[in-house]
Amino acid sequence: MKKVFQHITIFAFTLFFTINVVTAQTPQDVANKALHSTVVLTMDNGNKGSGFFVAPDLIVTLYSVIKGASSGYAHEKNYPIVGIAAAMEYSDLVILKVSGVHGKSLSIGDSDLVKKGDRISIFHPNKNPAISILTITTTIHEIRKSQFINEFLINARASSGLGGEPVLNNEGEVIGIFKRTDPDEDNFKQNIKTVIASENLNQLIDTMRTKESQKFPRPLSADGVTGTHLTWGPDYYELTLWNHRDETLFYPQYVVIFKDEKGEVICADPVEWGGIMFAGCGKRVSRNFFSNPKPGHFKGYFYDPASKPDSPGDSFIVSLVGPSVKQIMHNYEVRVIDLRIDTRFPSQKESLKGFTGNGLTWFELSKYPQVDGIEEHVVSIIKGEDSPKEVGFSYSVQNNLSTDITNVRLTLVFYDKEGVPIDQWAINNAVNILAKQTLKVKGSVSRSTKQLTKSVEPRIVPFPFKTMLPPRKF
Repeated sequence: MKKVFQHITIFAFTLFFTINVVTAQTPQDVANKALHSTVVLTMDNGNKGSGFFVAPDLIVTLYSVIKGASSGYAHEKNYPIVGIAAAMEYSDLVILKVSGVHGKSLSIGDSDLVKKGDRISIFHPNKNPAISILTITTTIHEIRKSQFINEFLINARASSGLGGEPVLNNEGEVIGIFKRTDPDEDNFKQNIKTVIASENLNQLIDTMRTKESQKFPRPLSADGVTGTHLTWGPDYYELTLWNHRDETLFYPQYVVIFKDEKGEVICADPVEWGGIMFAGCGKRVSRNFFSNPKPGHFKGYFYDPASKPDSPGDSFIVSLVGPSVKQIMHNYEVRVIDLRIDTRFPSQKESLKGFTGNGLTWFELSKYPQVDGIEEHVVSIIKGEDSPKEVGFSYSVQNNLSTDITNVRLTLVFYDKEGVPIDQWAINNAVNILAKQTLKVKGSVSRSTKQLTKSVEPRIVPFPFKTMLPPRKF
């Protein structure tokens, strides 16, 4: 009974989106319907894929098509993607809301009725879907069902498409979504491809019972995090990542997008920040280049001047940006593509008054066996060694107040000659600073921070974890 009720609910919701009379159609009728309902999606990180309309402004595609991207378009740059109406990453499906279009919807069929040997058609749009469409007709090779996802295996050659194409039966109904296949997989070499059964799509649609998810879709990117002061090393690049929001971000994922002088994307580097970005704080980040990747070893947008891949995939392991990007890069931008917010921690934009600092000096880390904290009471230990990327510094912070300040976070902000923040260094334990006390701190920052720094400012703020860690008195 529960299964029947679920199918009735899904059918009613599908009917709300698509009012189509399902009858047997000729192959040409099916192809014509797919022609006007299938689109190419182009994302700002270089990813491309196909998709199809299930409502006038809703497009189904693979989640892997949009992963690592912060914006994108359907039909070249005609219809911007507004956001995500619903997503199931484990089944690799997503429904996107687009603007400026009234698309023709495809009917969703019942994949439970599909049998081995049934003939199906895959519809892959070219870059301009209004001109032509590639149709591939084949048969169901195998049916796979599990607790989480149902799939079909089909016989199709490697040129079958970008992924996300609708797979239709003879009645013109979508009974599956064509899935990307890794070229290194044995199935790919044997021309065996995977289709995600429409049952999984019906489950995703079932999560959009209200119009609220369509009216307020989750954006692909979030504002308030910027990147500045990009510098290049022999085998890495660095930039400053700054959280201007009043919210602390946990393990945010962002993408650095490199563009040429025409504003076209050269390549995109998806990154996961491995920690916490406090509200109003920033940090210098470094990304190593990955040289000579083996085909299929890393799924990332590796830039090769001779050939730009159409379907790069994504990677959160290491930067796939090559040094050749520097030669043709005109500008860049940083966009957050996924984040978790915690509003328990206060903004650290405003510093307590009454503190000054002076005496900034630089030194090689090999000269000190311990560097990272207050000179008399080292908070943590760093093995002293020469570092090609980092350099040590020493700085004095004075409490000019006549009162003790307790349970605070001691932070130094490094600025360029224009007063723009370059980097931030902090003691990660709560400290008490006595009245009229002077503290000499030592730490390490990027060598590029040293090259760009013109001034330093002490910033004393309430320690955000004061309910979790006891204050430490020095």
